[in-house]
Amino acid sequence: MRPVPPGHYQNQPAREGNELRTGVRVEQEMFGLPRWKPGFQFTQPSSGRHESKVPRSMWMDEVRRGYASDRLKPEASTARELRDAVCRSLGLDPSKTKNVLFYSTLGTPLDLHEGIDGLMEVEIPPQAGVHAPPSRSTITLDVATHAKIGQVLKADLLVVIPDYGIATGRQASAAIYGDHIAEKLRAGMTATEMQRLGIVIPEPKKPTGTRRISRQ
Repeated sequence: MRPVPPGHYQNQPAREGNELRTGVRVEQEMFGLPRWKPGFQFTQPSSGRHESKVPRSMWMDEVRRGYASDRLKPEASTARELRDAVCRSLGLDPSKTKNVLFYSTLGTPLDLHEGIDGLMEVEIPPQAGVHAPPSRSTITLDVATHAKIGQVLKADLLVVIPDYGIATGRQASAAIYGDHIAEKLRAGMTATEMQRLGIVIPEPKKPTGTRRISRQ
């Protein structure tokens, strides 16, 4: 394995064809290209006789370590509205909470090798008096203009922005996907962790009974 600067990935055409180039443009307008700390480099898989695969978790840790864009107020409108919608669905104030984070992974190894365009996560600090790194509940996102039949999804959730316009679709995506992402984030946390962060725990849904039809 050898380190590679982020620009190496951002300058590589990941796909060919006019349709997919348009998709790349939409991805960038929705999630934005991330900025990185000076000198930061990604680990690249080695090739040759002893080819090695970089674990997805390692690249995710590298994204967190080298990320220089705003994780609380993303520059891209879609990402910002999506994070705000997730916060509200969790019962948190988007302008006050520091625990709900968004990362754009466009142009990174996660994008090119894993099909992941972004991360949404809740950072869970340790309890008071405990010296330990924070734990996380993380959801991986793939963004597209439409879903394809038979598409193999590597990310946890596909965020679809319809073709009728990025601005209109952006508003729809935040409303629709905010609840979905929040539900998946809750699944990665314990009730104690959610209570500590002030996250609203929804009441379990009551089972709906089947209506019995009597025969005359």
